Amino acid sequence: MAETVNVDLALWGKSRGLSEPYSLVWHLLDAAAAVEALWDHYLPSGLKDSLAGEVSSNQAEARSLLAYWAALHDLGKCADCFQGLSESHRSTLKNYPKPDASYQSHAFMGQAWLGQAFVGQGYGATRSYSPAFRAAQIVGGHHGRFTPINHVEFRSPLEAVPALGDGLWEQQRRAILAAVHELLGAPAAPKRVSAAGAAMACAVVILADWLVSQESFLVERIRAGLPSQGDRASLQRHLQDSRVVVPLLLQQAGLGRLAFKAGGFVEDFPFPPNDLQSSIAEKLPDLLDGDPGLLLIMAPMGRARPRRPCTRPSSWDKP
Repeated sequence: MAETVNVDLALWGKSRGLSEPYSLVWHLLDAAAAVEALWDHYLPSGLKDSLAGEVSSNQAEARSLLAYWAALHDLGKCADCFQGLSESHRSTLKNYPKPDASYQSHAFMGQAWLGQAFVGQGYGATRSYSPAFRAAQIVGGHHGRFTPINHVEFRSPLEAVPALGDGLWEQQRRAILAAVHELLGAPAAPKRVSAAGAAMACAVVILADWLVSQESFLVERIRAGLPSQGDRASLQRHLQDSRVVVPLLLQQAGLGRLAFKAGGFVEDFPFPPNDLQSSIAEKLPDLLDGDPGLLLIMAPMGRARPRRPCTRPSSWDKP
């Protein structure tokens, strides 16, 4: 059995506007919790069915996969060229090698590294549109831009992308990968990930990332207190805390499923309905079969409001 390696909390993920750096792994687990909240409280059932079909799974499995992919979206930040963006934070990372390599974006490095990591977890990788390629592209596109990788970068990421770094960098990437995979229920590798499914999944990951990257959210998490260890129990505790507080972010952002209150026209408007509006209210319900749909009603201008008598200003009566 492989030795369990604790995640190094000195690896930072967020720092702007914060009194102290926010550990990379905390941010990744926050993003996973945000995907779960979006799935449970925001995404419509039809979209969830579509997503599940595009990643060859059922809704429960698709939910776990998207949360897992979100928990890896910033894994490319576990590299010297990102950690070195803050000299003070980089100085706390002892014994981490400094590769002699040019700067690469963390999104690209995460995409390049995760290809083979997904292959190791059972994702197919026979073609460029295989599940491993597509899942890695979801991570690489989380800033809204997809960067292609070649087959050399996919098959030998450490050799083709030296900025990733070896040694402790590689050890920590693998530790984070293993930890979040286990904490999120070890979702099974998908047999297929379509281009449409990858695009939809990436959109959900982007939204989750935005929600938990808000400075106000991070400040509050720091103020509430964070675990000081990177062992499995501490990571589990942080994930559970995130699952409690993240749904509030959706409410604050106005994200929720549309709900209609009971009542009719007179409860919603301060005037009685005209003939067209009355006809729709009376006859439309009997024509519906219960399935979702979209109704477009076209009428001449002015028909949306009741007719009112026209009263001319008194000045008009003057010669």
